[in-house]
Amino acid sequence: MMNGAGPMATISHVRSWTDQWEWLRNSPDELQRVLEDEAECSERVLAGPARRADALVGVPVADLFYEQASQPAVRSGDFWYLMVLDGEAGSPSIMRVPHDSDEPEPTATDLMSDPRAQVALNVAELAPGASLGSVVFSSDGRIVCWTEDPDGSESYRVHVTSVAGQKELLDPIDGCSGSVVLDEKGSRVVWVGLDGTRRPAAVFAKSFSDGRVTVLHHECDERLRLRMKQCVSGDFLLLDAVSRTMVRHFISRLGAADLRLRQVAGLPFEGRSTLDVGELDGRPALFATVATDDQPNGRLLVRFIDRLGGAEGDWRCLIEHDERSVLAPVLVTRRNLVIGRRREGHQEIVIAKPTVPLTGIRSVRGATGSELSVTALPDWDGSVLRVGVSSYVHRPLSGRVDLDETEPRVELAALNEDVYETKELFGETADGVRVPITLVGRRDRTGPAPCLLSVYGAYGVNQRPNYNPLLLKLLDAGVVFAVAHVRGGGELGPRWHTVATGLGKPLTFTDVLACLDALVARRTADPNRVALIGGSAGGLAVGAVLNLAPERFRAVVADMPFVDPLTTMMHPDLPLTISDRSEWGDPLADPRIFECIRGYSPCQNVRDAVYPPVLATVRTRDARVSPLEALKWIRALRTTARGGPFVLRVRSGGHLHAASFDATVHDTAVQYAWIADQLGVDLTGGCRGPNPSR
Repeated sequence: MMNGAGPMATISHVRSWTDQWEWLRNSPDELQRVLEDEAECSERVLAGPARRADALVGVPVADLFYEQASQPAVRSGDFWYLMVLDGEAGSPSIMRVPHDSDEPEPTATDLMSDPRAQVALNVAELAPGASLGSVVFSSDGRIVCWTEDPDGSESYRVHVTSVAGQKELLDPIDGCSGSVVLDEKGSRVVWVGLDGTRRPAAVFAKSFSDGRVTVLHHECDERLRLRMKQCVSGDFLLLDAVSRTMVRHFISRLGAADLRLRQVAGLPFEGRSTLDVGELDGRPALFATVATDDQPNGRLLVRFIDRLGGAEGDWRCLIEHDERSVLAPVLVTRRNLVIGRRREGHQEIVIAKPTVPLTGIRSVRGATGSELSVTALPDWDGSVLRVGVSSYVHRPLSGRVDLDETEPRVELAALNEDVYETKELFGETADGVRVPITLVGRRDRTGPAPCLLSVYGAYGVNQRPNYNPLLLKLLDAGVVFAVAHVRGGGELGPRWHTVATGLGKPLTFTDVLACLDALVARRTADPNRVALIGGSAGGLAVGAVLNLAPERFRAVVADMPFVDPLTTMMHPDLPLTISDRSEWGDPLADPRIFECIRGYSPCQNVRDAVYPPVLATVRTRDARVSPLEALKWIRALRTTARGGPFVLRVRSGGHLHAASFDATVHDTAVQYAWIADQLGVDLTGGCRGPNPSR
């Protein structure tokens, strides 16, 4: 075979096995050829669902997706800026209007009818088809710095453009993360560069006047990745060198001549913390949300910036650790702190004045009693907070909160629950743990129904509701949608996450089956018509659960699935391996971790049994999960398992998005049309009964 192609033998911890397809990792041309063959095959297999997807994504549905993706106006300097999505061009543009103190922030409709409106950044023209990253305007509105991801690989390009002429002022800078900062005088651009493994590893600054590039920081610890932001006041640059379980913080005053980054002292390296800059007694101060192993739900600390070289004792505690609630990173303006807390799986927002101790503590509650989330902060001196309520079945609601009110409230229209309902159920595991389940369906459904069960369960991520008008098509056809909030996620706090990391990872998979047991026992889900869906690390859960109980599912969907964790965690040269070992463990160093991952890895555990149809989707420029992983998994299913079919859909784009917004929507529609076929439901009306092909 060409390029040294052929099965590769691997020996580790006295175990040996043969990998039929790993050689493709070092033969990108051959991998591309194989993926093209799979793409051609899947196009034929999915021709029917693709046609039905075209009908599903009509103009009204597409408009709803675009409406949800829109963002509120943001004030910077003397202007309001608003992102406008162009369905035809497939890229956003930034519009602006002058700020008038007597007028509220504009909506997209206001802006389109305002004769003062102008284009501040025409992404569709300057970078057609690219994904927009960060956008920063100079305070006088003359210059815009922005980043774009040309191909979905998460290697961004930095641009510096004049607003008036939409002309490049500097040569574009390639190989960057998505973050960019413009200093307060609009004279320098600051960005984070990627190393050979695409790790954000170094911070650079470039002067507009002489083009000189300065290295501000280079992170030598390969476990840490750099992330950067400008504080709301605009005066300070904050840099984090961070992994899943470790962090160092640095700060620089953007008006300084040398932009020297100073390390923030007194915070633990082992743990998780975030910083923001505010004011305390009229002096600049750092506010830190800090979580450690002994206090995992977090504390809120504060110290003056002019004492950065001090000891740990210089930090003062504003909010102590609470076993019942988890603190989110604090959001800071000049006069207020906005504090998110997650209590018993539900989000709440608290406002307080930045004093020691905190004063003016007020809770924000919506009229509907629903969960609130922050959608946009006010500017540094502002007092209006934008909040929203999200739902699986209702268009997002938005409202305004005046932070200076004695009893701040947000007025939101009541959710219409006449047609659909959302419930919280629980599954119970063999070790006696109650696992939350969010159940969504029509109120008028009767008896056990076809069920789409969703799972993620990793990295401490909370699966929060996200409106999807295509999901309504399934619900209207009689399907129930269930989200299993399994261990490994963050819904019930940090310990809910950490108990299912490393050697505890199999708990995630058995939790999924416990949730399915509960749905069947309550006669909610038809045991013969259950589809399982998950993406990325959720794709790992999907693949592992499928190997445990293939007979329990009628269909499985996996997006960019992380289904070969054993090989990935044994290759430290791959982009996320070093940082992700805190989640999965190190199979090279620890034989127990090796055996654990070897025991659940989807690629290595396909059985000689009847499996349901499987649809896996990969994207060719995925920098997080190689499309090779799903290719291995699908071919292992075809070789070892019976049943199927096992389909690998190959799409352009990267891990976070398809080649365009429209392509992302259409890909989702194809999945739902395929799921409907497998569950035996008609998305144009009613259930047809089980798919006779099974």
